[in-house]
Amino acid sequence: MLTKMLLFSIVFIKLFAMQAEAQSCISEVENIKVYKSLGEALKEPDSVKVLVLRRNRFRDFPEEIYSLTNLVKIDISRNRISEIPEGIGNLKNLCEVNFSRNRINSLPDTFENLKNLKIINLSDNKIEYLPEFFFQLKQLERLDIFSNPVKINPKEIIKLSETIKYLDIRNTYTSDFDRQEISELLKNTEIKYTRSCNCH
Repeated sequence: MLTKMLLFSIVFIKLFAMQAEAQSCISEVENIKVYKSLGEALKEPDSVKVLVLRRNRFRDFPEEIYSLTNLVKIDISRNRISEIPEGIGNLKNLCEVNFSRNRINSLPDTFENLKNLKIINLSDNKIEYLPEFFFQLKQLERLDIFSNPVKINPKEIIKLSETIKYLDIRNTYTSDFDRQEISELLKNTEIKYTRSCNCH
């Protein structure tokens, strides 16, 4: 009996700690230095928590970013990146990623290592498929996949029902039927979607 109580206490403490860590990592972003140059960030890599590299015309994801292991938020939107390398999985402190307005067509398996992710913006890319592990991100609160050739499966998205607060599936290949089902499954989630047009 004592052993069971001890195990329960350990599990409870770990869950509480994970939740607190995920919450604090977002609140930290609000009052912290924002690095807008990769060169500047690499001069003091241990201090970098927020990195914004919009409109740099990157065609490849800069591998130097992997050395910024304390990174909490990254915004690399409005570039020309087509692939997110597996090294992204090394940035385990990430809580928010903005990869919007690139040419990304898939996500690496190592993405599942980013257990603290709360905000993901993948809008305006070329993603056709969200891997199963994507729906195991148990801290995820906001997901934006606006304007991607992807179909969202209600049976998969329901796995995020306990945390997801905002979901943008406008201009995706998700059918009206599936959108309706998603709305019914995620009653506490703000969902943005466009109805398909049978225009001829």
